[in-house]
Amino acid sequence: MAGETWDVVVIGAGPGGYVAAIRCAQHGLKTLCIDKGLLGGVCLNVGCIPSKALIHASKVFRKAKDGAAMGVIANDLQVDMGAMQAWKTGITTKLSQGIGGLFKGNKVSHLAGTAKLAGQGKLEVKGNDGQTQTVAYRQLILATGSTPIQIPGFAWSDRILDSTGALALAEVPKTMAILGGGVIGLELCDVFARLGCQCTVIEAAPQLLGSMDADVVQPVQRKQAKLDVKHLLGTKALGQESLPDGRVRVTVETAGKTSTLEVDRVLVAVGRRPN
Repeated sequence: MAGETWDVVVIGAGPGGYVAAIRCAQHGLKTLCIDKGLLGGVCLNVGCIPSKALIHASKVFRKAKDGAAMGVIANDLQVDMGAMQAWKTGITTKLSQGIGGLFKGNKVSHLAGTAKLAGQGKLEVKGNDGQTQTVAYRQLILATGSTPIQIPGFAWSDRILDSTGALALAEVPKTMAILGGGVIGLELCDVFARLGCQCTVIEAAPQLLGSMDADVVQPVQRKQAKLDVKHLLGTKALGQESLPDGRVRVTVETAGKTSTLEVDRVLVAVGRRPN
């Protein structure tokens, strides 16, 4: 690709970037899409699609578990998290490869690497193979996506997870604290609660899903309560400490009073910020 000048370069191969790249190519523009990760970005690989896959799998498990009322007896019902993760990954891999097929069919070129601006009309791209090259362009589209927000006192670890880590767990934890009662936190709460995890949602606002009408939120809250999910509303997470047994003690504050809870995992789902 050295020495070439592209009509359009798109940085980011998520739902914004790969669609933009395909559309530009369909209009006859010589187009290159650059991304260090798998085609499809966060949404397809570690967001919307895998979460919906695990939601579906957890619903199948829960229906089988509750089937006795309909005369469906499932003795010794178990969750094989490794097999569930492999099934989920198979779905995302197939869809990501499908985007590669769309690129090929629409004559979009793809470069796996990390790009940074290097002057007017130029990018410096470090490929995933470690090689660096300069890419020249006439027009540039930035579609670099977003990253989970990390909050003070909750550094990422094997016990303190972002949504990507939670979607890749190799086993179902017995207990989990979920910081954030938004869409991401509640979706993943549904998954693990159905699979048998005791979940506690910690939300600083007085209501779950704060941007939505209370009439919409109430059925969600009632449904989660039936899964034994605890909701701590108007509650802030102040910090955490690792315990000798591998669990995590989370300190929270509600109406000026502090308390603690001990869990196996903490999921931080307080939102995302642009890259």
